[in-house]
Amino acid sequence: MRVGQSARPSGSTPPDGRAVYLVTSADQPTLGEDDQLLQQALAAAGVPVHVAVWTDADVDWAGSAVCVVRSVWDYHLKPTLFRRWLTAVGEVTTLLNPPSLMAWNIHKRYLMQLAALGAPTIETVWITRGTRVALAALLAERGWTEGLVKPAISASAWKTAKVSAGDQDGQRLVEDILQHTDVMVQPYLNTIERDGEISLVAIAGELTHAARRASALTSSIATTRRGDTHTILEEERRLATDILALLPTVPLYARIDLARDERGRLRLGELELIEPVLYLRHSPYALQSLVAELVSYTSAIPVSPTLDGAQTPRSGRGADST
Repeated sequence: MRVGQSARPSGSTPPDGRAVYLVTSADQPTLGEDDQLLQQALAAAGVPVHVAVWTDADVDWAGSAVCVVRSVWDYHLKPTLFRRWLTAVGEVTTLLNPPSLMAWNIHKRYLMQLAALGAPTIETVWITRGTRVALAALLAERGWTEGLVKPAISASAWKTAKVSAGDQDGQRLVEDILQHTDVMVQPYLNTIERDGEISLVAIAGELTHAARRASALTSSIATTRRGDTHTILEEERRLATDILALLPTVPLYARIDLARDERGRLRLGELELIEPVLYLRHSPYALQSLVAELVSYTSAIPVSPTLDGAQTPRSGRGADST
Protein backbone atom coordinates (compact mmCIF):
# COMPACT_ATOMS: atom_id res chain seq x y z
CA MET A 1 0.00 0.00 0.00
CA ARG A 2 1.26 3.47 -0.83
CA VAL A 3 1.81 5.70 2.17
CA GLY A 4 1.57 9.50 2.36
CA GLN A 5 2.80 11.25 -0.75
CA SER A 6 3.79 14.90 -0.43
CA ALA A 7 3.68 17.43 -3.27
CA ARG A 8 7.03 18.56 -4.65
CA PRO A 9 7.35 22.27 -5.48
CA SER A 10 7.59 23.06 -9.16
CA GLY A 11 11.11 22.90 -10.51
CA SER A 12 12.60 21.06 -7.53
CA THR A 13 12.58 17.55 -9.03
CA PRO A 14 16.10 16.05 -8.81
CA PRO A 15 17.88 15.41 -12.13
CA ASP A 16 17.37 11.65 -12.10
CA GLY A 17 14.20 11.80 -10.03
CA ARG A 18 15.21 8.54 -8.36
CA ALA A 19 17.39 9.25 -5.33
CA VAL A 20 16.40 7.70 -2.02
CA TYR A 21 17.71 9.49 1.06
CA LEU A 22 18.11 7.40 4.22
CA VAL A 23 18.01 9.81 7.14
CA THR A 24 20.21 9.36 10.17
CA SER A 25 21.68 11.28 13.12
CA ALA A 26 25.09 12.89 13.48
CA ASP A 27 26.25 10.16 15.86
CA GLN A 28 25.28 7.47 13.31
CA PRO A 29 26.77 8.94 10.11
CA THR A 30 26.88 5.54 8.38
CA LEU A 31 23.45 4.41 9.67
CA GLY A 32 22.69 1.78 12.24
CA GLU A 33 23.84 -1.74 11.46
CA ASP A 34 20.35 -2.92 10.50
CA ASP A 35 19.73 0.04 8.20
CA GLN A 36 22.99 -0.57 6.37
CA LEU A 37 21.31 -3.70 4.99
CA LEU A 38 18.61 -1.49 3.47
CA GLN A 39 21.23 0.81 1.97
CA GLN A 40 23.03 -2.15 0.40
CA ALA A 41 19.81 -3.69 -0.93
CA LEU A 42 18.72 -0.42 -2.55
CA ALA A 43 22.10 -0.04 -4.21
CA ALA A 44 21.91 -3.64 -5.43
CA ALA A 45 18.53 -2.82 -6.96
CA GLY A 46 20.15 0.00 -8.93
CA VAL A 47 18.60 2.80 -6.89
CA PRO A 48 20.74 5.87 -6.16
CA VAL A 49 20.83 6.01 -2.37
CA HIS A 50 22.30 8.67 -0.09
CA VAL A 51 22.74 8.83 3.66
CA ALA A 52 21.84 12.23 5.11
CA VAL A 53 22.01 13.59 8.66
CA TRP A 54 18.75 15.29 9.60
CA THR A 55 20.50 18.16 11.43
CA ASP A 56 22.86 18.90 8.51
CA ALA A 57 21.84 22.32 7.20
CA ASP A 58 23.64 21.72 3.90
CA VAL A 59 21.46 18.80 2.78
CA ASP A 60 19.25 19.51 -0.23
CA TRP A 61 16.18 17.54 0.83
CA ALA A 62 14.33 18.55 -2.33
CA GLY A 63 16.96 16.62 -4.29
CA SER A 64 15.43 13.32 -3.27
CA ALA A 65 12.62 11.23 -4.68
CA VAL A 66 11.86 10.11 -1.14
CA CYS A 67 13.40 10.57 2.30
CA VAL A 68 13.14 7.67 4.74
CA VAL A 69 13.72 8.33 8.43
CA ARG A 70 15.91 5.57 9.83
CA SER A 71 18.70 5.85 12.43
CA VAL A 72 17.54 9.18 13.85
CA TRP A 73 18.30 8.12 17.42
CA ASP A 74 18.72 11.63 18.83
CA TYR A 75 15.36 13.19 17.86
CA HIS A 76 14.11 12.96 21.47
CA LEU A 77 16.88 15.32 22.56
CA LYS A 78 15.66 18.01 20.12
CA PRO A 79 11.92 17.36 19.75
CA THR A 80 10.98 20.93 18.79
CA LEU A 81 13.67 21.05 16.11
CA PHE A 82 12.66 17.61 14.89
CA ARG A 83 9.01 18.68 14.50
CA ARG A 84 10.14 21.69 12.48
CA TRP A 85 12.33 19.44 10.35
CA LEU A 86 9.41 17.10 9.66
CA THR A 87 7.30 20.02 8.46
CA ALA A 88 10.03 21.61 6.36
CA VAL A 89 11.17 18.42 4.63
CA GLY A 90 7.61 17.21 4.13
CA GLU A 91 6.94 20.37 2.13
CA VAL A 92 9.68 19.74 -0.44
CA THR A 93 9.75 15.97 -0.88
CA THR A 94 8.04 12.73 0.10
CA LEU A 95 8.97 11.98 3.70
CA LEU A 96 8.35 8.55 5.18
CA ASN A 97 6.87 7.73 7.43
CA PRO A 98 4.35 10.54 6.74
CA PRO A 99 5.26 13.62 8.81
CA SER A 100 1.87 13.71 10.52
CA LEU A 101 2.29 10.14 11.78
CA MET A 102 5.80 10.77 13.04
CA ALA A 103 4.83 14.03 14.75
CA TRP A 104 1.98 12.18 16.49
CA ASN A 105 4.39 9.43 17.55
CA ILE A 106 6.96 11.74 19.18
CA HIS A 107 5.12 12.09 22.51
CA LYS A 108 4.01 8.83 24.04
CA ARG A 109 0.60 10.26 24.81
CA TYR A 110 -0.31 8.48 21.60
CA LEU A 111 -0.63 5.43 23.87
CA MET A 112 -3.48 7.18 25.70
CA GLN A 113 -5.28 7.69 22.41
CA LEU A 114 -4.78 4.09 21.32
CA ALA A 115 -6.00 2.89 24.72
CA ALA A 116 -9.13 4.99 24.31
CA LEU A 117 -9.72 3.19 21.01
CA GLY A 118 -9.43 -0.19 22.67
CA ALA A 119 -5.74 -1.08 22.46
CA PRO A 120 -4.58 -3.03 25.54
CA THR A 121 -1.77 -0.81 26.79
CA ILE A 122 0.20 -1.04 30.03
CA GLU A 123 -1.38 0.91 32.90
CA THR A 124 0.32 4.30 33.04
CA VAL A 125 0.34 7.31 35.36
CA TRP A 126 1.13 10.48 33.44
CA ILE A 127 2.89 13.32 35.26
CA THR A 128 2.91 16.70 33.57
CA ARG A 129 6.14 18.60 33.06
CA GLY A 130 6.78 21.23 35.71
CA THR A 131 4.70 19.57 38.42
CA ARG A 132 5.91 17.75 41.53
CA VAL A 133 5.14 14.22 42.67
CA ALA A 134 6.23 11.92 45.48
CA LEU A 135 7.18 8.71 43.71
CA ALA A 136 6.88 6.54 46.84
CA ALA A 137 3.33 7.79 47.46
CA LEU A 138 2.38 7.20 43.83
CA LEU A 139 3.62 3.61 43.90
CA ALA A 140 1.88 2.95 47.23
CA GLU A 141 -1.38 4.40 45.93
CA ARG A 142 -1.26 2.08 42.94
CA GLY A 143 -0.13 -0.92 44.92
CA TRP A 144 3.01 -1.29 42.83
CA THR A 145 6.06 -2.71 44.59
CA GLU A 146 8.23 -1.66 41.66
CA GLY A 147 7.66 0.73 38.83
CA LEU A 148 9.12 1.81 35.51
CA VAL A 149 9.91 5.51 35.06
CA LYS A 150 10.53 6.96 31.62
CA PRO A 151 10.20 10.27 29.77
CA ALA A 152 7.15 10.76 27.56
CA ILE A 153 9.55 11.80 24.81
CA SER A 154 12.42 9.34 24.69
CA ALA A 155 14.28 6.75 22.67
CA SER A 156 16.84 4.02 23.32
CA ALA A 157 15.85 3.73 27.02
CA TRP A 158 17.03 7.31 27.66
CA LYS A 159 16.45 8.23 31.33
CA THR A 160 14.42 5.06 31.81
CA ALA A 161 14.79 3.07 35.02
CA LYS A 162 13.26 0.48 37.31
CA VAL A 163 12.29 2.11 40.61
CA SER A 164 10.83 1.10 43.96
CA ALA A 165 9.27 2.79 46.99
CA GLY A 166 11.88 4.69 48.97
CA ASP A 167 14.22 4.78 45.96
CA GLN A 168 15.77 8.24 46.18
CA ASP A 169 17.52 7.79 42.83
CA GLY A 170 14.08 7.16 41.33
CA GLN A 171 12.69 10.32 42.90
CA ARG A 172 15.61 12.34 41.58
CA LEU A 173 15.13 10.82 38.12
CA VAL A 174 11.47 11.85 38.07
CA GLU A 175 12.37 15.39 39.12
CA ASP A 176 15.09 15.56 36.46
CA ILE A 177 12.80 14.39 33.66
CA LEU A 178 10.03 16.78 34.70
CA GLN A 179 12.34 19.69 33.95
CA HIS A 180 12.30 18.64 30.29
CA THR A 181 9.15 16.70 29.49
CA ASP A 182 6.27 14.71 30.94
CA VAL A 183 6.91 11.51 32.88
CA MET A 184 5.35 8.08 32.55
CA VAL A 185 5.19 5.71 35.51
CA GLN A 186 4.10 2.12 34.91
CA PRO A 187 4.11 -1.06 36.96
CA TYR A 188 7.37 -2.90 36.41
CA LEU A 189 6.68 -6.09 34.48
CA ASN A 190 9.09 -8.78 35.59
CA THR A 191 7.90 -10.78 32.60
CA ILE A 192 9.81 -8.37 30.33
CA GLU A 193 12.98 -8.87 32.35
CA ARG A 194 12.49 -12.64 32.10
CA ASP A 195 11.07 -13.06 28.58
CA GLY A 196 11.87 -9.80 26.81
CA GLU A 197 9.51 -8.09 24.36
CA ILE A 198 8.13 -9.24 21.03
CA SER A 199 8.61 -6.71 18.22
CA LEU A 200 6.37 -7.31 15.22
CA VAL A 201 7.37 -5.51 12.04
CA ALA A 202 4.98 -4.34 9.34
CA ILE A 203 6.04 -3.10 5.90
CA ALA A 204 3.37 -1.08 4.06
CA GLY A 205 0.70 -2.52 6.34
CA GLU A 206 1.77 -6.18 6.04
CA LEU A 207 3.14 -8.00 9.07
CA THR A 208 6.33 -9.58 7.77
CA HIS A 209 8.25 -10.93 10.75
CA ALA A 210 9.03 -10.51 14.43
CA ALA A 211 11.96 -10.49 16.80
CA ARG A 212 12.25 -11.19 20.49
CA ARG A 213 14.43 -8.59 22.12
CA ALA A 214 15.87 -8.34 25.59
CA SER A 215 14.92 -5.48 27.89
CA ALA A 216 17.21 -2.49 27.50
CA LEU A 217 17.29 -2.30 31.30
CA THR A 218 18.99 -5.67 31.58
CA SER A 219 20.94 -5.80 28.29
CA SER A 220 22.95 -3.42 26.18
CA ILE A 221 21.25 -1.30 23.53
CA ALA A 222 23.40 -3.08 20.94
CA THR A 223 21.95 -6.41 22.05
CA THR A 224 18.36 -5.17 21.88
CA ARG A 225 19.01 -3.84 18.36
CA ARG A 226 20.04 -7.28 17.18
CA GLY A 227 17.20 -9.31 18.66
CA ASP A 228 16.41 -12.96 18.05
CA THR A 229 14.09 -14.53 15.49
CA HIS A 230 10.56 -15.06 16.78
CA THR A 231 7.71 -16.98 15.18
CA ILE A 232 4.58 -14.85 15.38
CA LEU A 233 1.75 -16.40 17.39
CA GLU A 234 -1.77 -15.95 16.07
CA GLU A 235 -2.74 -13.97 19.16
CA GLU A 236 0.17 -11.60 18.57
CA ARG A 237 -0.72 -11.25 14.89
CA ARG A 238 -4.33 -10.38 15.65
CA LEU A 239 -3.42 -7.75 18.20
CA ALA A 240 -0.75 -6.14 16.01
CA THR A 241 -3.16 -6.09 13.05
CA ASP A 242 -5.86 -4.49 15.18
CA ILE A 243 -3.47 -1.81 16.42
CA LEU A 244 -2.30 -0.94 12.90
CA ALA A 245 -5.94 -0.65 11.83
CA LEU A 246 -6.37 2.21 14.32
CA LEU A 247 -3.96 4.42 12.37
CA PRO A 248 -5.39 7.05 10.00
CA THR A 249 -2.96 6.14 7.23
CA VAL A 250 -0.77 3.20 6.29
CA PRO A 251 2.84 3.66 7.42
CA LEU A 252 5.73 2.50 5.25
CA TYR A 253 7.14 0.76 8.29
CA ALA A 254 5.91 0.13 11.81
CA ARG A 255 7.07 -1.85 14.78
CA ILE A 256 4.57 -3.05 17.33
CA ASP A 257 6.24 -3.91 20.64
CA LEU A 258 4.24 -6.35 22.75
CA ALA A 259 4.79 -7.82 26.20
CA ARG A 260 2.84 -9.99 28.58
CA ASP A 261 1.73 -8.70 31.96
CA GLU A 262 1.91 -10.69 35.17
CA ARG A 263 -1.35 -12.47 34.24
CA GLY A 264 -0.05 -13.48 30.82
CA ARG A 265 -2.13 -10.97 28.86
CA LEU A 266 -0.60 -9.32 25.81
CA ARG A 267 -0.03 -5.58 26.21
CA LEU A 268 1.13 -2.91 23.79
CA GLY A 269 4.39 -1.46 25.02
CA GLU A 270 4.96 0.95 22.13
CA LEU A 271 3.99 1.52 18.52
CA GLU A 272 7.19 2.72 16.86
CA LEU A 273 6.72 4.86 13.74
CA ILE A 274 9.80 7.09 13.70
CA GLU A 275 13.15 5.28 13.89
CA PRO A 276 12.66 1.71 15.07
CA VAL A 277 15.16 -1.00 14.29
CA LEU A 278 13.24 -3.24 11.88
CA TYR A 279 15.32 -6.40 12.41
CA LEU A 280 15.75 -6.74 8.66
CA ARG A 281 18.54 -9.26 9.19
CA HIS A 282 15.89 -11.72 10.33
CA SER A 283 13.70 -11.41 7.23
CA PRO A 284 15.01 -11.16 3.65
CA TYR A 285 11.36 -10.98 2.60
CA ALA A 286 10.76 -7.84 4.68
CA LEU A 287 13.94 -6.27 3.31
CA GLN A 288 12.91 -6.92 -0.28
CA SER A 289 9.38 -5.68 0.41
CA LEU A 290 10.77 -2.43 1.79
CA VAL A 291 13.08 -2.04 -1.19
CA ALA A 292 10.18 -2.67 -3.60
CA GLU A 293 8.08 0.00 -1.87
CA LEU A 294 10.89 2.54 -2.11
CA VAL A 295 11.69 1.72 -5.72
CA SER A 296 8.12 2.67 -6.57
CA TYR A 297 8.83 6.21 -5.31
CA THR A 298 11.77 6.73 -7.60
CA SER A 299 9.64 7.67 -10.60
CA ALA A 300 7.17 10.54 -10.77
CA ILE A 301 3.70 9.70 -9.43
CA PRO A 302 0.89 12.20 -10.09
CA VAL A 303 -0.88 13.45 -7.00
CA SER A 304 -4.09 15.39 -6.51
CA PRO A 305 -4.76 17.78 -3.62
CA THR A 306 -7.46 17.00 -1.08
CA LEU A 307 -9.67 19.71 0.37
CA ASP A 308 -7.43 20.20 3.39
CA GLY A 309 -4.32 20.62 1.25
CA ALA A 310 -2.90 17.16 1.88
CA GLN A 311 -1.80 15.12 -1.09
CA THR A 312 -3.37 11.84 -2.14
CA PRO A 313 -1.84 9.52 -4.74
CA ARG A 314 -3.99 8.92 -7.80
CA SER A 315 -3.07 5.25 -7.85
CA GLY A 316 -4.95 2.50 -6.06
CA ARG A 317 -2.05 2.23 -3.58
CA GLY A 318 -3.23 5.35 -1.78
CA ALA A 319 -3.11 5.98 1.96
CA ASP A 320 -5.96 4.19 3.72
CA SER A 321 -8.00 5.68 6.51
CA THR A 322 -9.90 3.88 9.20
